Amino acid sequence: MTSVWTWGQKRQFTFLITVFTIIFIIVAVFLTLNFIVKPPEVIEIRGNDPVVIWSNTFPVGGNLHGAIAHFANTENEMFSARAFYKFSFFDERGRIISEKKGDTSFGAGESFFVFERNLNFENTPAWTSFSWERIDWKEGRKDRDEVDYNVSVPEVNLRSDIPTPRLETRVENIGFLTLPSVEVVALIMDEHENVVTASRGVTVSIPFRESTPLTLSWPGPFTFSKNVCNPPLTIHMALLSGHETNELEVINVLRDFEKEMEEGFSWTLSMNELGENESGITANSLRSEARFLSSRENPRIVIVFPEERSRIVSLQILRELEEYDFIETMPVKTDNDGGLNIDIMDVERVLKSICVQKPRDIRIYTRISD
Repeated sequence: MTSVWTWGQKRQFTFLITVFTIIFIIVAVFLTLNFIVKPPEVIEIRGNDPVVIWSNTFPVGGNLHGAIAHFANTENEMFSARAFYKFSFFDERGRIISEKKGDTSFGAGESFFVFERNLNFENTPAWTSFSWERIDWKEGRKDRDEVDYNVSVPEVNLRSDIPTPRLETRVENIGFLTLPSVEVVALIMDEHENVVTASRGVTVSIPFRESTPLTLSWPGPFTFSKNVCNPPLTIHMALLSGHETNELEVINVLRDFEKEMEEGFSWTLSMNELGENESGITANSLRSEARFLSSRENPRIVIVFPEERSRIVSLQILRELEEYDFIETMPVKTDNDGGLNIDIMDVERVLKSICVQKPRDIRIYTRISD
């Protein structure tokens, strides 16, 4: 049977095909544009910034300083492979001196340190601030089994009596797998729980049940900082067999040290002729001074005496004063006239060592690096 389309029917059919084609094209274009303009939604992972427990700047020799910040990540299910931070340094008037930016990493629930070295300041900043700039958070713990990955530092030996102090340690792998490397941070503390200085080092890979030595060092002697001489410091310097010239030089050093301390430092000075039969008289005089200073906060007595008479001084004078544990000695050579040949640099060293040369505690912190 033959189908015959009229002219009107053909026109209607063509019109419908055209309309459906236009609709199809519009829908296709809309879906394509919508897909391009609105990609799949990305959910940003955001945790709370790690808590900054404390931050500090300390001198390490000359104008060189180090800065350290102690932080704690309170997120137990989130870590960061790269976290950006900023140290800010201020003077006593609260004016910013400098800034130092960097990045670090931390694990979930980890408490550790950010450490910066080779900072150049003419004077130690009065205040140090640490803040987080940006943290790339990731979900997960990124931790290791403590049975398989574990470390110990059984040996610690601090040499602070040399021009370039060093801390000699031995890091031991007490786990069951090879350690890629271990980051070690050492805090040197004074008797008032102040951080005098710090250092950081990283070991090489440590095989199963083996150990490796690691030495942390400082470029110069532990430098005096008024922040660690608290409570106030009171010093009496006793020159045995000194001359008037010695007295004036030592007074100038004490005055300069007083300016450096700015507050909380007081001193007295005495000169005693040390004859063959006068050690008892000298001991009685120093005992009176020691009895007076014992009622003061943080007292010190420094006895400067001729080196060749050290046995006499030690046995006859110091024995008389052995109940006072705040007495220190400084043996020196004599000049041609028999007077003390005092090196003023030695006096400065003794004064500064009273504050920071005798750390009361060494705290070692470790973490396994990738």
